[in-house]
Amino acid sequence: MVGLPRAYQVYTSGCGRKRTAVVTNNDQFDATLITQLSNEDCVVVEMRSGGDKFLSISMYFDIQRDIEEDIKQLEKVRDCAKGNDLIIAVDSNVRSKMWHDSVTNQRGKILEEYLLCNDLYVMNETTGTPTFQSIRGSSYIDLTITNSRLIRNLTDWKCGEEENCSDHNTVNFKIASLSNVQDRMTFTGVRYITKQEDYKTFDTNLAENFIFTFNCANTTDFKNLDEELQGKVNF
Repeated sequence: MVGLPRAYQVYTSGCGRKRTAVVTNNDQFDATLITQLSNEDCVVVEMRSGGDKFLSISMYFDIQRDIEEDIKQLEKVRDCAKGNDLIIAVDSNVRSKMWHDSVTNQRGKILEEYLLCNDLYVMNETTGTPTFQSIRGSSYIDLTITNSRLIRNLTDWKCGEEENCSDHNTVNFKIASLSNVQDRMTFTGVRYITKQEDYKTFDTNLAENFIFTFNCANTTDFKNLDEELQGKVNF
């Protein structure tokens, strides 16, 4: 790969235009390309070091392609990783307030729902620096995604602290030793899609439900309604 030292190990797949790669420069890791899951826009590599093992995935979601196709590929990767740790770095071409962008588009809503329902977590933090910047604008389309097995080990997510020649800013994070972390979280319960802009609507609908169910006299003042409800349930 142009621009990288020859000592680096570069993993790509497919015969067409390659838009993803996994690159390693640490000889303490044994890396194996999983060809069954890899193509030009998705590279899956199993990383091993001592007792530690995880999947490192690089993905590209073409903005001209139906995002459902990319989610199908993501689903294949997730199925393969069941019981294992995974890290996904994806140029998603998807915008969402869930990962600190200023807007949520339709592609964002679709990906939000998939992630929330399938034990996947976006690790992007608010840094004030967009992951993508060009003369056409900026956005937060580059995502770092992990599952519940690895979420507590992935820390110090940062963006844009190193210069490069790309219109995508450099993303850095740390991974703690997987074998030394006790009480690893493997949350498998129900997760809910919550949007900050919908809280007011939620409050209004909840109040209307309480007013109707408990036949409350206070219909406009939430504070008085709360006091009235307390009186009705304290018996």
